[in-house]
This record gives sequence, C-alpha cells and structure tokens, in this order.
Amino acid sequence: NFTWYSTAKDANALSFVKKSELIDDAMPQNVQKIPTTTIMSNDTNYYSNKATVTGLEPNTEYVYMMSGNGFQSKKYTFKTGAKGDFGFVYLADPQIGASFGDANSGVFNKDTDTEEWNRTLYRLDNEKQFSDISFMLSLGDQVNKAWNEDEYDRFLDNDFFKKYRVATAIGNHDTNSNAYSQHFNIANESSQYGVTAAGGNSYFIYNDVLFIVLNNTAEIESADDHKAFMEQVMEETKVINFKWKIVAMHESVYTISYHANDSHIIAPEGFRNNIVPIFEEMGIDVVLQGHDHVYCRTYIMDGLEPITESDKYI
Repeated sequence: NFTWYSTAKDANALSFVKKSELIDDAMPQNVQKIPTTTIMSNDTNYYSNKATVTGLEPNTEYVYMMSGNGFQSKKYTFKTGAKGDFGFVYLADPQIGASFGDANSGVFNKDTDTEEWNRTLYRLDNEKQFSDISFMLSLGDQVNKAWNEDEYDRFLDNDFFKKYRVATAIGNHDTNSNAYSQHFNIANESSQYGVTAAGGNSYFIYNDVLFIVLNNTAEIESADDHKAFMEQVMEETKVINFKWKIVAMHESVYTISYHANDSHIIAPEGFRNNIVPIFEEMGIDVVLQGHDHVYCRTYIMDGLEPITESDKYI
C-alpha cells in the first residue's frame, strides 16, 4: 500500500516496475500505472493519494515513482522480503512535537523528538544488526497533536519511508483527527470495530504470521468490540496455518509506568480483566504495546500473576 501527498488534484498516478525492467535506468514506455484514489487532505494545500499494488514477487527489487498534473517525482527503490522466517522492528511513541513546545503558552524547546527519530531511522537503515528487517511496526502516537501536519512532516520526512514498509497503530495522540488515515494506507481496516476519527481495527499477514492491530485508545474500551473483530479475522483467515498470531495495540495492559493505574485499564470492568481472557481464547502468542515511553517485557501473565514455570504453558 502506498500513500503520498501532492498539490495536484487530478491525474495522480503511481508508476511501478521491476528494477530489472528499467531501460537505460528509465521507466519503460508501457510502465504499469496503478489506479489511485485522491481526496483533499487535512492540510488544505495538499491532496492525499493512495494506491495498492498486488502480485509482487518475493525477494525482488522494484522501482516506483509518483506523478500528477505534469509533475513527476524521482524514482525510488524497495525490495520485497523473502519467504520463510523474517525480522521486523517494533517501536512506539515517536510522538513528534512533544518536546518542541506549546504554541498556546509560547514556550518552545529544542526539537529533540525529530532529532532522535531521525537518528533511530538512520540506525535502522545503516547498522548491520538491522540489515534483515522486512518492515517497521510503529505502535501509536506517531505525532503529538493528531491534526498537526507539521508534526507529520517531521515524522515522515526521511528516506527510510521510501525504502521500507511501515505498519502503524492508532495511539491516543493520533485518534481524534482523520489526518492519520490520510497519511497511512491501512490494510484490511474495519469500518465497524474499534473505530475513531483516525480509523479502526485492522490486520495484515506477513508470510505465515498474523498481525492483528487494535485501536484500544480510551474511546474504544469495549473488549467485546475487539473480540468480535478478532473472531471476524480468524474466520476470514481460517484456511491459513499461522506460525504466530500477534496482537499490536497502543495502550498497555501490563506496564511498569504510571499508566498501569489508568482507571479504564485496571477497573473490574476495565481492559485488562476483559481483553486478556479473549487473547487466550483466540490463541494469541505475543502482544506488543506502547503508550508508556519505557521498555518493559513480562512473563506470560495469568491476570495479575506471572507464570514463571515454563511447563505450565508447554
């Protein structure tokens, strides 16, 4: 799935070809043009464009470029992943703009968010330990203010996004604006479950792994809502024998930070008591979360009790 902004309302297109099919490093005359949907974006100076490419071959380099109303972008290259085992990077809460300051108070600080974000993306793109990653999974709060296009610019203005696939979840700082949905072309997104202004629950499959992405911001506290979505996903994918089933969501059920005491998490009718049994019922192997700005991993949990004897879950 591709997403890009343009100043052109009409004639936007995505040209797409195998790198091996370039002619003298140029796109062939009969290059494939992918159908594109275009809408006015949250930023009234731009249009949001989306296109989906299918039938890609594994372990293959492709070249693409965007065009519209006489404009033509540079050519960009990315490589599809191979079949079988793979690696991905999981992170959360870049929250671009949180360190910069508050326009209402007139207090502005050094923009350390963007500096550290670009440093992180540089490491992912250049250090050997990350050389085999297939995609990045960013679990919410991509920006500090959901409607702020300048913060989205600083989040996305990096060549990393032209080379790698990126999957995202909705965070509480993303949720109350449709700007999120205009910047990310979400696969298999629900219009019924987990829906806020930013979008709804979604899922995607990579090789033999199922990723279920829940919008569990405070507005969507109903575990039953998420259960219904997961049941739908399991039905739609029942013919696939998954090696792993992973849930990704923004707000943490278990944490060592202060959000551990959020009322909608810990109340008897809260998210922890109600969603965890559903994960067990659905056979979820791993739950990845963000929100707390700390690194934490747990034993397998049974309610509030850690399972420290491995044979209990063999």
